[in-house]
Amino acid sequence: MKTQLIKHYERISGILLISLMFLGIVLSAGCKKSSDPETPLTPPDAQLIGTYSGLTSQNDTILIRVSNVNGVLKITRYAFTVRFTTPPGVRTIDVIDSDGISSVVNRYFTFLLIDPGSPGDEYLNGTFNISNLTVNGAFMVYPSFSTTGAITVTYTAAKLTK
Repeated sequence: MKTQLIKHYERISGILLISLMFLGIVLSAGCKKSSDPETPLTPPDAQLIGTYSGLTSQNDTILIRVSNVNGVLKITRYAFTVRFTTPPGVRTIDVIDSDGISSVVNRYFTFLLIDPGSPGDEYLNGTFNISNLTVNGAFMVYPSFSTTGAITVTYTAAKLTK
C-alpha cells in the first residue's frame, strides 16, 4: 500500500511539474518585448514636425524640414540659395538626411553645414515660434572654393500646411 501511495504521489508530481512548465511557456510567449513599442515615440513640441518654407534677407527661398526621429525632433532637410557680390556668384545648398542632421532642443537648433565644397565652418541656426509655427534664424556661408568673403543671411519661414 505504501508503494502504491508513493507511485501515486510521483505521478501527480510529474503531472503538476509538466503543467507548470507548460503554463510558464504560455505566459512567457504572451509577453511583449519592451524594445518593440506599440506606438511611435512622440517628441516634445511635436506640432513643429513638418516642412517650413520662407524667404531669406536676399529674397531667395529657404526650406527646412523637421521630423520625428525615434522620438526626437530633428532637422532632416535644409535647402537655400545664397548670392555673393565678391566674388560674384550663386551657391545652392540642399541637404537631406533621414537620420537627422541636428536635434531641435528647446525650440532651437544650430549646426555646421554638411557641404563638401565648404572651405570653413559654415552654420545654420533657427528658433521656432510655437504659437504661429514659424522659424527665424541665420546662416553663414562662404563663396564656393573661397576662404574669404563669408556672408551671413537671415531668414523667416512658416510651416506649410498639408
